Amino acid sequence: NTGDREGKEVVQLYISDHFASMTPAVKSLKAFEKVVIGAKDKKSIKFVIAPEDLQFYGKDGKWISEPGTFSVRIETLSADFELK
Repeated sequence: NTGDREGKEVVQLYISDHFASMTPAVKSLKAFEKVVIGAKDKKSIKFVIAPEDLQFYGKDGKWISEPGTFSVRIETLSADFELK
């Protein structure tokens, strides 16, 4: 937080599957955390990605796990970053 006042933010973790056998959502919200950051302060957020976070529903209504290429995005209301 570069400002002179306390700030609030919601940090969001999205995952995208690039080569699924079905067309999943473009990006899927997997986790989020609300944080309060003091004036001129920094804060670290840690998300753990579980195998279940890389699954999607198949045509039969069951969860599917497939190998593939995924993107992880961390977004907020003010900025976003992409990890590949």
